[in-house]
Amino acid sequence: TLLLPLASRIIITSSRHPRALEAAQLKDKFGQPDIALETSETVAEAYKRAREVATEKDLILVTGSLFLVGEVLEILGKGCL
Repeated sequence: TLLLPLASRIIITSSRHPRALEAAQLKDKFGQPDIALETSETVAEAYKRAREVATEKDLILVTGSLFLVGEVLEILGKGCL
């Protein structure tokens, strides 16, 4: 919630981890923020959407569990660090 005032858009998703909350359940926890808030079914879809809406001056920040960040690293071809 500390980062919320700094964001202009939030794309909520869920990792493949079996105990991960669904994106819709996570979205409900945000209430009604004054920014664009959307969900994506998969981490890959969320990352693709972030790339679509980001400008050259924007920063895409990935937060969440290590499982979620690991999925983004896979997408980027970085594997595990």
